[in-house]
Amino acid sequence: EGLALQRSAAARVEAMRAEAAALFREGAVAAARARFEEAVDAGEEAVAESKLPTQDALGRALATARLSCAAACLKEGDAAQCEELCSGLLKDSALGPVAAAQALLRRGRARLSSGKVLPALRDAAYAVKVVGVPAADKEGIAGKAGALREACLEVHPEFESEALEMEDAAAARAE
Repeated sequence: EGLALQRSAAARVEAMRAEAAALFREGAVAAARARFEEAVDAGEEAVAESKLPTQDALGRALATARLSCAAACLKEGDAAQCEELCSGLLKDSALGPVAAAQALLRRGRARLSSGKVLPALRDAAYAVKVVGVPAADKEGIAGKAGALREACLEVHPEFESEALEMEDAAAARAE
């Protein structure tokens, strides 16, 4: 019964997320954010009602909805909420490598917009070094991380040496 509830919720969360994504693409960011939040709430309620650990399909649907909600928050200028959502996602042990890299990049952009340049640089460095990212996704992630790094260094060019140290630390940690 709990598994069926979660399967049904996964489909519902994904449908709500797709609906919100369409609103986002149309420029209705506030409406999209509200719908993304509803999708996350629906998924979390299903997990609580099922009294089971989150199953794969629902976990993926929730992670995607949270990432999308974080993007809407950032687009609306709510960097703090974006950072909070992404930080929460990064604590999820079931989060896949591509979603983890995306959460790091999104959190880095939120941190940069809040003036937290060094943490944003760290997120950019670690996003590139997430283990398990398929080759097809690595180039896109590297490009976005490079753009975030450049944006950070435009604000504070004196952080170049710190950026290099963070990249070295991320590389060492990934090995």
